Amino acid sequence: MALDLNNLDKISNEALGNIYRGLSPDGRGYEELTAQSFNFLKGFDFGPTIGALKIAGIAATFIFGALFVWIIFKMRKSVGQKVVELKDMVNPPAVGESKHDAKWKEVQEHLGSLREAEWKFAVIEADNILEEILNSAGFPGETLGEKLKQIDRNQLASINEIWEAHKLRNVIVHDPGYEIRYNDARVAISQYEKALRELGVLK
Repeated sequence: MALDLNNLDKISNEALGNIYRGLSPDGRGYEELTAQSFNFLKGFDFGPTIGALKIAGIAATFIFGALFVWIIFKMRKSVGQKVVELKDMVNPPAVGESKHDAKWKEVQEHLGSLREAEWKFAVIEADNILEEILNSAGFPGETLGEKLKQIDRNQLASINEIWEAHKLRNVIVHDPGYEIRYNDARVAISQYEKALRELGVLK
């Protein structure tokens, strides 16, 4: 049998009317039930419920906070392990010149020039060598600065000196008019060299 859609509203209203009349003989059962529900809600004490929600929120905050600290700890531990692995494995002890010694000799040759542009190039190249080493060791981060932020003095004793040298490199790169003094370039190169030797990259 096909459903008569024209009578659908009439059928629905009659069904609802039967339900309401079933609640009360005079048809006011629904209204009374609604009024009773509102009165119940007005008289309900929400204090304990709100208090429980606050406690649950505080507990959740502590749980997520502890989880965040644990994640940071694991990340730092992982970075520390990478430093150890880098020192032990990136250039194992061997007789003769390492693969990075040739590049470092070029850095020293640029530093030994009488031209200021060569001094700048020496600092930039030394920075590139360190970044290449950390990249090959799997350190996360888009830039050398992001990688260095994950290392502290307990993992790399010369980290503060590297930061000073890297800041000088950034000034050179971002300010073409910067006039570098030879002594500043020499100090920066010695700071890079100290870190590279500590990591076992240079012999």
